[in-house]
Amino acid sequence: MMYRPYWDWMPYRTVLAVRAARDARSVAPALRAAIRKADADVPIPRMRTMSEVLDEGVITRRFQMLLAVGFAISALAVASLGIYAVVSYSVSRRTGEIGIRAALGARAADIYLLVLRQGMAPVVAGLAAGVAGAAALERVVHGLLYQVSGHDPLTFFVAAAGLAAIALVACVIPAHRASRVNPLTALRYE
Repeated sequence: MMYRPYWDWMPYRTVLAVRAARDARSVAPALRAAIRKADADVPIPRMRTMSEVLDEGVITRRFQMLLAVGFAISALAVASLGIYAVVSYSVSRRTGEIGIRAALGARAADIYLLVLRQGMAPVVAGLAAGVAGAAALERVVHGLLYQVSGHDPLTFFVAAAGLAAIALVACVIPAHRASRVNPLTALRYE
């Protein structure tokens, strides 16, 4: 801090910060009266609390983060629809095979688990690669974070579990449909 008389050096803008023991807005009238008493010609700008000043300072970053969250949710929706489409297409292409399995005595639960296992295999491989990549890039990301560790196992686990749950939901519908295939209809379809 540097204190100079303003008649020697006229600053562009002067900021007065006041600490209050009670609500900051309650001391505003007394503060305005003290400034007017000292110099009635000094214009008094709108008074703001420090939380308002801080909110104005991060509004651009907050907008960028909301935009990133919107894109992330959109990407998650597209990925889940893609997983659903691929597994559904695979089930429709394999209707004859599923019918033969059912005709030979495969239970509906076995077919259900088969489709789930085959649909989730690439998802699990992708999650493993993603977690490994995130761990490898931890030091790069650490420089962009503030008061948050770049290595947070809980965050890695929650993100991976969330993606796995969404992929599982995307695989459940085609698996359910495959487990309900009538063997006669499937063989006639072939």
